Amino acid sequence: MILGTWKCGWACQGAGIFEGGCLSGLNEYYMSKGHQLYYDPVWKICLCVKCAELGQTMQSVLKWYGYYEQGRKKYPMDFVLFYQSQVIFFGFGSDTVGKYVLKGTLDKNIKQV
Repeated sequence: MILGTWKCGWACQGAGIFEGGCLSGLNEYYMSKGHQLYYDPVWKICLCVKCAELGQTMQSVLKWYGYYEQGRKKYPMDFVLFYQSQVIFFGFGSDTVGKYVLKGTLDKNIKQV
């Protein structure tokens, strides 16, 4: 991710990752004037400095490799976990179809995502 400043009024995607929203309060567009961000130009992910740093310290980046099945064939897919807590996760990946961003929650009752 690239550290920089934008003047376009970006919103931190930490708003949808962390319980309580972005750690800098940049939950909506056009609140970010003067704030630095970490941006990934490939994945189009914007995170304020506080959210990016917390995500990296709470869970080291993990790379997952797997596959999906279609028409009795297995196709490889990669996934990089950026943030994980006891109930939420956020990451991005790619497969033979293209790139994707995943975020979700853990259902504690059935222990599934």
